[in-house]
Amino acid sequence: MLIRSMSRLVIVVVALVGTTALRVNLADPWGTPAAALAQGVGNFDGPWYFAGDLTAPSLIIQAGTALTLMNEQGRVATGSGTTSQLRVNWGDGPITGTLSPDARQINWDNGTYWQRHALIDAAMLGAPNVGGIWYSADDATKRALIVQNPGGTLAFFNEQGRPSPGVFTGPNTLVASAWEGGVAGTLSPDGNFIGWSNGTNWRR
Repeated sequence: MLIRSMSRLVIVVVALVGTTALRVNLADPWGTPAAALAQGVGNFDGPWYFAGDLTAPSLIIQAGTALTLMNEQGRVATGSGTTSQLRVNWGDGPITGTLSPDARQINWDNGTYWQRHALIDAAMLGAPNVGGIWYSADDATKRALIVQNPGGTLAFFNEQGRPSPGVFTGPNTLVASAWEGGVAGTLSPDGNFIGWSNGTNWRR
């Protein structure tokens, strides 16, 4: 069911690009990290899930303050965003959504909400799901690995194969303690980008 939902997202991206002339990278449907967005604009870009349900995907394609949205019913509309709010009309009257401080949930004024995949993982694991293969500096030949243990501890292996133990230090921050005296990482709202304090980055 999840694979079918993600396939639907890719199909919708193609449809939206065709109708709005927006450009997105279909190889990276998860969207760009918050740091890439214009100053003063919230990070709404990428897939969301209605009421935290992974079988009910929604999508926002963002170009500055201009937004194109698809809800969980497949209805498409345009909207606009500010630092922490977005406004859209699917034909039933305008509706306003408020972005949570961690940029992982949109609370709509009709009482519904959308969540990022990373927030759903956090609810199940007690922390964001960062386990798996990552790529340093967007280079497919520089593979890194994070092993996430049930107890909450982490094991990092960078693109050179150097290991380090690690832990989460906050809802979206972590540290690899054995590298350079401790390298801190900040996880993007979509959970697919880590910016490290030594100036490097990992993406999946």
